[in-house]
Amino acid sequence: MIEIHLDGGQQAFAPGDTLRGTLQWMGDAAPRAIEVRLLWHTSGRGDRDVGVAHRLRIEAPATIGSSPFEFTAPSGPYSCSG
Repeated sequence: MIEIHLDGGQQAFAPGDTLRGTLQWMGDAAPRAIEVRLLWHTSGRGDRDVGVAHRLRIEAPATIGSSPFEFTAPSGPYSCSG
């Protein structure tokens, strides 16, 4: 089981906002690594783009644990139509 909890329950962020939260995990065996990523994407007319803005990788974590994280929302890309 892996859970991500964002501080304050916020679910929408503007460019430059800080995202803070806690990653929690519990399993039958210790994983090799756990990674939480902040992704961005564009959609609509034309090509769809996807990218990784930030990532936090935890190497050789315990079977049960938690880790705080903090990311800054990227300033782009912007998308528009019309």
